[in-house]
Amino acid sequence: MNEQVKAMIAGFKLPYETYKGMLSEEEMAEFTKVYEEMLALAEEHDDFMAFNDAVTKADIFNRLTVEMGKVQAIADAKPKEERKPPSAESFLNQYRALYEQAQAQPHAYKTVQVYEKLLAMGEGAETPLEIVAKAEGENLFHKIGSLGVYDTYKVDYDKTDPNETVHRDFRADVLKICEESETTDELTYRVDKRSLQFNQETVRDDFMVQLISKLVGSILSLEMSKAHVRAGRKQYISAVIVARKEGRNIYGILTDEFSLDWEKIVSTMRYKKRLIMQKAFLPETTRVWASMPVENLDWMKETLYDEILSDLSTGEIILRRPKAVFHLLTLDEQEQKFGLAAKLEEGAREHIKDFYWAK
Repeated sequence: MNEQVKAMIAGFKLPYETYKGMLSEEEMAEFTKVYEEMLALAEEHDDFMAFNDAVTKADIFNRLTVEMGKVQAIADAKPKEERKPPSAESFLNQYRALYEQAQAQPHAYKTVQVYEKLLAMGEGAETPLEIVAKAEGENLFHKIGSLGVYDTYKVDYDKTDPNETVHRDFRADVLKICEESETTDELTYRVDKRSLQFNQETVRDDFMVQLISKLVGSILSLEMSKAHVRAGRKQYISAVIVARKEGRNIYGILTDEFSLDWEKIVSTMRYKKRLIMQKAFLPETTRVWASMPVENLDWMKETLYDEILSDLSTGEIILRRPKAVFHLLTLDEQEQKFGLAAKLEEGAREHIKDFYWAK
C-alpha cells in the first residue's frame, strides 16, 4: 500500500479503534461500514492521487466525520456503569494505529521504536492496567509524547539549510532535550527556555541580515545611479550621493556595533549568502535558492572599499572604471527573457529529490 495512503488511513484508524473498544458491534455498524469501504478503496488504488479521487467521489471523509460524531454521542450518553471496559487488545489497537501512522514517516524512526516496545508489552496482558504499569516502568508514555515533538523538529531541522546555523542549532538543541527529558514538565520548561533564547538570537540575527541586505541594495543602487548619469541623466547625481552615504552608514553600523567587517561577512556563510541571494525557489525548504553570479562578490568588495568608503569625489566615482565586472542580468530578467522559472524550479527539485521529506 502507498505510504501516503497508509498515513491517511492511519489517521482514521485511531478514532475507529478507540470507539470500537467502547461500543458494541451494533452501535459501531455504520461507522464500520464506511471505514471498511475506505480500506477497500485503499487496496484498489495504490496511487495516492487515484485513492484521493476515489474517496472524494465516494464522499468517504465527510461520511466518516458524520459517523464519528454519532458514535461519540452514543458513548457520551452512556451511564458510567454501562460503558464497556476496554480490553487490553482494544487499548493497544489505539496505539497500533499511531504506530502505523509513524511507520509512514521516515523521520519518525525513534517513535516507531517506542511504539514497538509498548505493543510488545501487550503479550499475555488481560487489562489495560497491566500494560500501563509495565509502560510506566520504562516511561514509555512520556517518550511517546516527547518524541512526537522530536519528530516535528527533526523534519524542520532536515529541511533547513545547514548554513542557517541559528535555526539549525536551535532545532538540534530541541531534539536533544526531547531525548533527554524524563517528564512533560521538564520537556516544556527546557524547550520554552531554549525557545526564548532562540527568539532573542533571531531578533539580533535578523537585524544583521537586514543590514547586510541593505548594504547590498546600496551598492546596487550606486551602480545603477552611476549608469544613469553616464547615460546623460544628470538628475541621478543626487541618487549617487544618497546611495554612497547610505552604504557608508550601514557598513559603519555593521563594523562598529556588530564587529562585522567585509571579510567576516563573507567568511560567515549565512551572511555571505545574503550578499548574493535573490530568492528561495521552494517554499518547503531553505536548502535551494537563487543567487546573483558569485563573481559579483569581488565587484561588491571593490565598490565598497574603492568608492563608498574612499575619499574620491562624487565625480571621480561616477567616472571611475572598476577592475571587477558587475554581472548586470538579474534573475527576474532572466526569467522574463528566457523563461527560466520552470527550469530553475525543476533543477531545485532535482537537487533535493533524495531527501526523505521531498519524496
